[in-house]
Amino acid sequence: MIKSGYRNSTLGPGLLFLVGLGVLIFLNNIIKINSIYACSIGFIISSLIIWLKRRDLVVNSLLSGLFVAILMLINYILWFIFYSSQIVDRFWMLKNLSGVFILGVPIEELIWGFSWGMIAGPLYEFWQGMGEKHKNKHLSIIKFDKN
Repeated sequence: MIKSGYRNSTLGPGLLFLVGLGVLIFLNNIIKINSIYACSIGFIISSLIIWLKRRDLVVNSLLSGLFVAILMLINYILWFIFYSSQIVDRFWMLKNLSGVFILGVPIEELIWGFSWGMIAGPLYEFWQGMGEKHKNKHLSIIKFDKN
């Protein structure tokens, strides 16, 4: 395993967790925003912090968010096919949601999945200092002769 020698100790996952949790508690308990929106906003703010510190992780973050949202959509569709499409009516408080559905899935679920993927995808690379920012250190020993 190649170690980069860099570790982002000043802003690790613990602090990002506290920021996200603080946003969630503030929005949900004080402002009284639905917890799925508050949680998504906390994940997005934590992702933005990563983006500000490590611009090379933006694409990783966005693709991870997209992957998780798509995976969740597929999972719900399979659940509807093999078990019951009544899961949405039985377990969600639909009156607290927007009423927008994608293939029977509340859009809030997909937004939550996207925002979770945005923070979860690049978190380890951010914490350990891995990624594009440091790849050139390892590749600099390879020289190409143009002749």
